[in-house]
Amino acid sequence: MLGYRQQPRSGRKRNLTLFILLAAITAGCAGPHATMTLRKRSPASAGIDAARLGRVDRVIEEAIADSTIPGAVLLVIRSGFIVHFKSYGWRALEPRRERMTLDTIFDMASVTKPVATASSVMKLVESGKIRLQDRVGVYLPEFATEGKESITVAQLLTHTSCLAPYAPVDSIEAVWGRPTIDGVWQWIVDHPPQDDPGTRFLYSDLNYVTLAHLVHRVSGRTLDVFAAQEIYEPLGMSDTGFSPPPEALGRIAPTERLDSGVLRGD
Repeated sequence: MLGYRQQPRSGRKRNLTLFILLAAITAGCAGPHATMTLRKRSPASAGIDAARLGRVDRVIEEAIADSTIPGAVLLVIRSGFIVHFKSYGWRALEPRRERMTLDTIFDMASVTKPVATASSVMKLVESGKIRLQDRVGVYLPEFATEGKESITVAQLLTHTSCLAPYAPVDSIEAVWGRPTIDGVWQWIVDHPPQDDPGTRFLYSDLNYVTLAHLVHRVSGRTLDVFAAQEIYEPLGMSDTGFSPPPEALGRIAPTERLDSGVLRGD
């Protein structure tokens, strides 16, 4: 996977961080804890052209030189062997420069959707707790209003439910006093989709907020707990999860610049 933070609409320069993670590796799992059981092998012995890896190095280094990104971590695994594992540039630029390290933890942003939420939903499908073609209202009766009655689990997963892309913060604050999980959920319940469900693709954060509620309702565990117990812990993903502990903050790459400083680990 390759992910990066885009420039914000407001034009404020974000602290961009590029991360390239190959194979079944997610944020924070590129560190020593996750790779200690994997053996290293030369690119040639794993069937990879070392010259191509060199070109990848140059692309990342040029991006750093051009100030497109401050730094990156690259991990390449082939047939269960590490063939390339390298850090580049800087983990942070503000309030002071910090060198990028192999165990840097990155904000996964919307990659959380497939890594945490969709994986948790599919664990429930695998165990027979839900079915992809079931209507969401079977599990979340309050959701099945305002034209959302026919929306299926599969449509939420594939962004074909036609729910709005996001819930406006101002509207939620006006009712709840501040943005809250309950406020966002109530906004979803109260509002219709923007088109007939199943008629088109419309990327929506609200699809996955709804799926998080589905995981909670069906399993009795919130998404963060379910994902940790059913996915991260069995896979040895010790640095992946929500709300990182204070002792991990020093290894987390800042996400963006705010008026009050930089956003880091929140």
